[in-house]
Amino acid sequence: MSILKDVISELFSMFVGDARLSISILILVAIVASLARTLQIPALASGAVLLIGCLAILVESVLREARIKRRA
Repeated sequence: MSILKDVISELFSMFVGDARLSISILILVAIVASLARTLQIPALASGAVLLIGCLAILVESVLREARIKRRA
């Protein structure tokens, strides 16, 4: 039971560790899903938008953390 508790704890801390990153990706997924549904965008195009969006969010997050660490 201890291993299960440790795994759940690590998963929770992984998503809560950078709340801005998690929220940004959830917002991106919601926007792409709603656009794909309303505009009937092909799945490949929706996937490409998700990939590019997630990569952009990740790069922004890494650069933000690097600026914070450089100042400290």
